[in-house]
Amino acid sequence: MPPPPTLHLLCGQTGSGKTTLAREMEAAGHALRLSIDELMLSFFGPHMPRAEFDARLELCKAFLLSQAERLARLNVNVVLDWGFWTQAERRDVRRRSAAWGVECRTLYLAVPEVVLLERLKARNADLPAGDFEITEEMFFAFAPAFEPPQVDEEGVLVVDATRPLLWAQVMKRGRS
Repeated sequence: MPPPPTLHLLCGQTGSGKTTLAREMEAAGHALRLSIDELMLSFFGPHMPRAEFDARLELCKAFLLSQAERLARLNVNVVLDWGFWTQAERRDVRRRSAAWGVECRTLYLAVPEVVLLERLKARNADLPAGDFEITEEMFFAFAPAFEPPQVDEEGVLVVDATRPLLWAQVMKRGRS
């Protein structure tokens, strides 16, 4: 009998490397990537009032979680490519995944603010398709809402994402 699938939650601020890692995981055949940014941009475009953005974001998250559940029931590993900025959201998804019979793992991409800002500047200069532009002003407006995982938070692997990540390195660290 194959092992149960794993649901990977990528936790980190904008510029921490979540999408890069998620794409690498998918390319390596480890997990199917479900991207909140790509879904939002393809359905709604890049600009909208904040209240509208927040409402649409919740709808898209609910849709992607329903897809993650369906994939898990088909024994497919999934990586959810969004920030999981709050402890409550991470706890809720862990609870749901347990009900699906799925292992849930949070990969926290820890990056100092100065590095995040450098990455945002470089990213915005050559914005990849499927990514939202996040200005420095937006970064500082959103930053107080980020709740990094605590040491007692279940299923968290802290990843030093200051250097380029390779999925194989993350997996090796997770086993040690």
